[in-house]
Amino acid sequence: MSKGSQTQTDLLALAFNGTLPTWWANTHFYVALHTADPSSGAQNTNETTYRGYQRAAVARQPSAFPVGDGRAQNAATIRFPKCADPKGEHKITHVSIGTAATGAGQIVYAGKLSRTLKVSDLIEPQFEPQSLGIAEV
Repeated sequence: MSKGSQTQTDLLALAFNGTLPTWWANTHFYVALHTADPSSGAQNTNETTYRGYQRAAVARQPSAFPVGDGRAQNAATIRFPKCADPKGEHKITHVSIGTAATGAGQIVYAGKLSRTLKVSDLIEPQFEPQSLGIAEV
């Protein structure tokens, strides 16, 4: 996963100017599902719209996303609400981790899924433990 463009700027300002990002005190990040690459926009860029969908909240704490060896991974299953769309199929190709529960939140990290996730009626999208990884290269 790569950092969102504003997050890149935020982290450079933190490292070189000591300026804390606006999201520094957030207690949660929010995982969003996308039908195309959202990285040049906000969390609602190309976000899926299946009936029942909501972003998944993940606490910003070591027990939720342990960090080690330049990598962070989800410790627990990240679940999204069940799809309630009996007539449609939604193809999820990307995921983002951002700052807002709804609307145009800032993308902290975003990336392409290794395979398209097809979501249709009664499907509950989820990421199993250690399946959503972020690495600093």
